[in-house]
Amino acid sequence: MLMCRLQCLILLCLPLAAHSNPVVIGGKNFTENYILAEASAQLLEANGYEVERRFGMNGTKIAYAAVENGAIDFYPEYTGTISEVILTRPELVELPDIREALADRELILLPPLGFNNSYAIAVTSQFGEEHGLRRISDLAGRNSLRFGLPHEFLNRGDGWPGLKQHYG
Repeated sequence: MLMCRLQCLILLCLPLAAHSNPVVIGGKNFTENYILAEASAQLLEANGYEVERRFGMNGTKIAYAAVENGAIDFYPEYTGTISEVILTRPELVELPDIREALADRELILLPPLGFNNSYAIAVTSQFGEEHGLRRISDLAGRNSLRFGLPHEFLNRGDGWPGLKQHYG
């Protein structure tokens, strides 16, 4: 299996039998995903593989569809996004369960990079002090606040809807 060389990234990929020459790496259109996809490309090239880059895909559904239809061989993805958006099974949080669900689709999930990329809410120190904000629950009932949120976060169950439901 080709992807065993990439032990540090979570990647959705097709098995070797389905891969083309060169290896086609996709990436979504935000900085972190560009970096992870480029790191993957450079790692493969350093190990003798020819690589074609297809970065800047608009989002998860487009990148995932590209893997499914063979337009790319793999791209970096996040376990929460896999469970929530791709599999639509938010109860899947453990890697073995996610791997099993992806295997049913003939996809492979590689070992994780080893960092947590959770969503967070940030305010300036001054604003936090003025309003007594120390934790997310302190935002409850403050309906006049304005939030700047990424598009995908607005519609994900583990994003804004879940946050709103949990904290009111």
